[in-house]
Amino acid sequence: MKLTHIGMYPLMAALVLGAWAVTPNLVQPAAAQQAEDDEERYRARFSRIDTNLDSIMVSYEYTVYRVATSNNMDSNGDGQLALGEFRDRGRNAFCTPRRASDANI
Repeated sequence: MKLTHIGMYPLMAALVLGAWAVTPNLVQPAAAQQAEDDEERYRARFSRIDTNLDSIMVSYEYTVYRVATSNNMDSNGDGQLALGEFRDRGRNAFCTPRRASDANI
């Protein structure tokens, strides 16, 4: 009976090591896909900011982009961003703060 248990340990070790050896091959394609997705996202954001389409972002273009983003997040139109508006990125038309201290951030 003990011989069967001893015989199982090398088999279990081989399975664990085999699974460990295969794991990096599975992670690399996912990392490559994430890098491609990130590159697409950065290019799309850059093209939205580069308003004169010269493939160079200057400070006024970035400032205009940030002001427009801030205005879009200001869901109640008061010119200020409460924590709830900032957290929700302007998705909710009626944004209420979670705590009283969040109202004036």
